[in-house]
Parts: sequence; structure tokens; C-alpha cells
Amino acid sequence: MAWVFLIIAGLLETGWASGLKAVALKPSYWLIIITVATLAASMLMLSISMRTMPLAIAYPVWTGVGSVGAVLAGALLFKETLEPIRVIGVLFLCAGMMLISARPAETERSSHERRKESGDVIADVHAPIGRRGFRFHNSQRER
Repeated sequence: MAWVFLIIAGLLETGWASGLKAVALKPSYWLIIITVATLAASMLMLSISMRTMPLAIAYPVWTGVGSVGAVLAGALLFKETLEPIRVIGVLFLCAGMMLISARPAETERSSHERRKESGDVIADVHAPIGRRGFRFHNSQRER
């Protein structure tokens, strides 16, 4: 399910990047509101996907999907030229996203799960909240 949220986040990134271009060409309050809302939704979807997905995979894939989408949106919506070198660049981005997201079967557990099992978790969402609003793991409770 994390992948679904991540792909949606990447598509929304394409939307807000296109919105920025549209606002630059013809400023409008509605375009600004839609762009900011799309940006917020993209960040929300990215953060949801990162609950179970490592940062080292989620962030590069998110920016890659957004980058590929921005190139395509530029060509389709804003009549930007799509030279062969840009197509090659998009292919390299896609290859890079596939390589980053490929991992051996034994690393399927998230880094958070591995750290939790080893007792090296800095923040545990089920731990009580301390005086300053931080959550502490058992070994780091307030005194």
C-alpha cells in the first residue's frame, strides 16, 4: 500500500510543479490555491508512504516520478520541446528509480522494524509523551 501512496505523491508533485509554471505564466489566486493544496497533498502522501518504506527508497522515487511527470507535463501542457537527450534523461531517471527500489528479499523489513527489534529505537509512537512533547522509548524515559 505504501507504493500506491508514493506513486500518488509523485503524480501530485507533477501537479504542483505544473501549477507553479502556470502561476508563473498567468498569476491567479485559484491557481495558487490549487498549487498549494496539491503540494500539501503530495507531502501528506509521501509521509504516509514513509511510515513503512525507507527514506532511501521513498524520497528518490517520489522525486523521480515528479521529475518524469514534469518533463511530460512540460511537453504536453506548456509546449516545451522534448529533445532526444531529454528522453534519454527520462529513461535514466526511470532506470535509477528501479535500481534504487530493487532490494534483496532479506531486507524486506523496514529499518525501523530492525532497530525496534534491536532496542535501538529513538522514538516509539506507542511510548508516552514527555514534558516537551517528545515520545520516549523505554530506555529513554524522562527522569
